Amino acid sequence: MEALAVLENKISELIGLVNKLKKENATLVAEKETLCEQLSLLEGLTRKDREVLSQEKELTKLAVSGLIKNIEALVEGVME
Repeated sequence: MEALAVLENKISELIGLVNKLKKENATLVAEKETLCEQLSLLEGLTRKDREVLSQEKELTKLAVSGLIKNIEALVEGVME
């Protein structure tokens, strides 16, 4: 009879452990979903930032090119 009580106790502990693990799993699944959403948002922002930086880089190249042309024209004007 004592063995049956021990077995019943162990089964109850296992059921409690399974229920605890199910709750932890549900929490982790929800946390994973939240983190995936945040990651997607950050990836989108990063893409936009890259596009902006690329545009700024092109504008900077154009501005520097214009400045170099102006400097060259000034140097040629002084040399004449």
